[in-house]
Amino acid sequence: MENAPVHIPFALGLSLEEWQSRAEAVSAFRKFLATTLGRDMVSVLYTQQPTGYPTRDREISDTHAAIELGRKEGYEDCLRIIRSMTAFPTTVPEHIESDFGYEELLKREGLLTEKPET
Repeated sequence: MENAPVHIPFALGLSLEEWQSRAEAVSAFRKFLATTLGRDMVSVLYTQQPTGYPTRDREISDTHAAIELGRKEGYEDCLRIIRSMTAFPTTVPEHIESDFGYEELLKREGLLTEKPET
């Protein structure tokens, strides 16, 4: 059966973060998406969304509308993950002290005249 879909085995448990930590995987996927075949494949994914409201101009129940909205949002999440598979993880600098400018805010509001004791 030449036209039968190809079975793609899915490994369980690989996260986006694990994928992004493998530079060879990110680089290979970027190279693939730079090809005509890769761009065409992603184009099909974007244009063939299996969602939408097939009952336009007809009343639909709130439940049906919620189901369709959930399907659409889930599909868009999947497309965002595919785009994220071309990005290396961002690195976070060392610890950044977070004081949220609390003292400055209190001084500006006239609620603090001197530094509080800690």
